Order: sequence, then C-alpha cells, then structure tokens
Amino acid sequence: MGRKSQGIKVINKDIRKLAEEHLYIVESVVRKIAPHLPQGFAREEIVSEGIMGLIEAAQKFDSKKGVKFEKWAEIRVRGAIIDYLRKTDILSRPSRLIIKQIANTIKELQNRLGREPQDEEIAKELGMTLDEYRAELEKISNLTILSLDEVIIDPDSKEGKKLYEVISDNNIKDPMDFAEVSNLREIIEKALEKLDDKEKEVIKMYYLEGFHMKEISRKLKVSESRVSQIHSKAILKLRAELDGKINI
Repeated sequence: MGRKSQGIKVINKDIRKLAEEHLYIVESVVRKIAPHLPQGFAREEIVSEGIMGLIEAAQKFDSKKGVKFEKWAEIRVRGAIIDYLRKTDILSRPSRLIIKQIANTIKELQNRLGREPQDEEIAKELGMTLDEYRAELEKISNLTILSLDEVIIDPDSKEGKKLYEVISDNNIKDPMDFAEVSNLREIIEKALEKLDDKEKEVIKMYYLEGFHMKEISRKLKVSESRVSQIHSKAILKLRAELDGKINI
C-alpha cells in the first residue's frame, strides 16, 4: 500500500497552502504515467504517493536557490511515484530479459555495422519479423517509460541523480554541482547523439517538454503506437550506449 495523503492536514499552514495550490502538478504527472502502467494497477496508489511527494517538495523548497517551485515540485512528485513503482517491481523477469536482449542486440549491431542498425536488421538478428519486433517494442513501452527516471551514478562523484534531471537541469548554481552535472551531461549527450532525429524528438517532447504520447503522435503525424515504438527503441539504445559508462 502507498503512503496515505492525510499528511497534508497536519503540516504547517503555509506549507499546506503551497501544496494545495499545486495539486494540479500531481494530476499532471499521474495523467502522464498512468497509461503506461500494467492493467489493473491502482491509480489511487500513485496519486497518494504523488501527493506525499508534493508535500515533501513544499517542506524542502528553498526559493533562495533560484529554482521555480513548479519545476522543483514536478521532480519531487515524479520521483516519489517512480520510487513507489520501483518498490512494487512492475517489471516481470521475462520483461526484463526482453528489454536487455533488444538493447544488447542494438549495441552489437552498432559495433558490427559501424552505424545505426535499421529496424529490419534488428528484427532479423532477434529472429523476428519486422511486425513482431515492432509489436514487442510497443508492448514494452510501458516498461521503458520509466527508464529516464532511473537513478544513475556518476563514476567520479558516486552521487546519484535521475537521468532526465541531468538532461533538463538548467538551474544549477553551486560550482561543484555544476561540474558534477556537466560531467554526467557530457556522457549522456554523447549517447543521445546515437539516436536518429525522430527518436531525439520523441525523447525531447516527452521528457523535457512534457507532451503526452497522444500529443506527440499528432505533432509528428504518426500513430500513437508508432510513437511508443520509437520511444522504446530510443530508450533501449540509450541504455546500451550508457552501459559501463554510468551505473543505471
């Protein structure tokens, strides 16, 4: 069971007011994540976790750091929900194996061909038809959707950060923090260069600009299932590229 949201009733009045004024952030994050959860997963549970994340964001917010509360709160809410989902272990062993298999296959083909492999080549290497491979990508979309929320470990500082935070954090004030994040960002940006233009666009729109899959499909003029496939392939390519460079 998730944590109960009654904490909002017993906290400092100003903190409670700040949290209540920004409850829409919880709804926004939940609306984005919920469609990718396994069927039958209780939406109320992640709402509860999101509210607790919002309360913690209000309690720990420091306006002197120059970061807007909305951005800070979104990261805390999303983090609270992802931590809960990770603890409930929504990934089955077969799902983990297929994700690893596809990621490794993409990496092996990149090394062998000296370029980015086409979907047809990946499917053939996996012993699948093109339709079977794309169906597999769509099927695991709800599993890879959490991948940029995974904590990564900087090999130099040994500090943990969320992958999408490293990509999107433009409000770093402390010089030591800036050096640490810059090191991680350089590694990640090199990995992002391995993605094709459409994959980069999907990652940017989903994680950094906050669009939903349906909105992305309209903007790119492709089906929502195709967006899911592109997203899955992009995440698997990133995982393969980052393997051994940072701990994910």
